Amino acid sequence: MRQQMPSRKEISDVLLHCVVDAILGALGLPDIGQIFLDIDPKWKRAASGVFVKEASDGVVVAGSGEVGDEVVKN
Repeated sequence: MRQQMPSRKEISDVLLHCVVDAILGALGLPDIGQIFLDIDPKWKRAASGVFVKEASDGVVVAGSGEVGDEVVKN
């Protein structure tokens, strides 16, 4: 049986997930699944780009020496 190739969206979601995990790891934070819980309505159906934005905001906050509520919420 021939397997179906993943869609471009599925591939981009996986790549963005890796980018977010890399950013969070560089900040010394837990992985994406521990920070952005899928049981939280805010994150349940969020687009992958939202997580990149949130993690990137954490880099800016970390560079300023402040602790951000959005990234370090758990």
